[in-house]
Amino acid sequence: MVISNSAMDLPIINYLKRANKGIKVIYVDHESVSMKIKIPEEEQSPQMRAKMHGIKFLKSFDMCIATSMIQMKSLKRYTKKVVCIPNAIDANTKRNKAAEDKIRLAFNISSDDFVVLYVGKMLESQKNVSTLIKAFKKLNHSDMKLVLAGEGPSIEDYIASSMSDKRITVTGMLTDEMLEYLYNVSNCFVLPSKWEGSSITIIEAAKHNLPIIVSEAVHMADMYYRHIYPFTFKAGDHVKLASLIEAVYSNAAIREKAIEVSEKIKNEYSEEKMVSMYAKVIKEVSKQRS
Repeated sequence: MVISNSAMDLPIINYLKRANKGIKVIYVDHESVSMKIKIPEEEQSPQMRAKMHGIKFLKSFDMCIATSMIQMKSLKRYTKKVVCIPNAIDANTKRNKAAEDKIRLAFNISSDDFVVLYVGKMLESQKNVSTLIKAFKKLNHSDMKLVLAGEGPSIEDYIASSMSDKRITVTGMLTDEMLEYLYNVSNCFVLPSKWEGSSITIIEAAKHNLPIIVSEAVHMADMYYRHIYPFTFKAGDHVKLASLIEAVYSNAAIREKAIEVSEKIKNEYSEEKMVSMYAKVIKEVSKQRS
């Protein structure tokens, strides 16, 4: 049994199939084939370009796994062998005061600061971080900090646009451990993307009980299906985003409501549920005739 996560695996899979006729292959699509997106050619990954050959590509697999219902509907244009298994993570959080103090010191965060956090690739054509920077600059609270964690081709632009506001920090790439402790010292998570699939960062933020604000362009159909409704704004509307951050910052009742939403996300997208669903699919595929 082989589980593939990338279009770049196809040559290896074809080689393995020639060597072993009984091999079974499951493909997990992380939006690379299913998403209908417009990305500049120089920013396209091999996985994204593979969507142009989706029919031939997807029929090479014994089963395809979508991470959202919208994605599953899109994949079904090419193959009937599709199931939906949402992304999930271990809900247990690690706490380490010494490590968290180091994070605060590294990024100039005091214990009294209200930290707004973005985690993800620094890619303006998708992630739209400029809108978050504009929104944050409209908020004049000295005890509010914005931390932008990640790296990518737009990082220098974000650093340049943030230089006028000492409250904004661009971290660059962080280790998983550092990221865990950064979530722990944060107070609100924002994902301002122009388009987004099933973002694992939303689940990570929920795991740490952070209020979550996302753009309407983020795929939320699965969460709405489960009656989960994070705060949303139109991608690019920095005025609305600023008002939502302000509400979470200043209104305890609104903040508690947002934390309750994160609790629901954490419970629905548990690692136990995801592993159980994968085990069921692997068992069913293993019984299929070659």
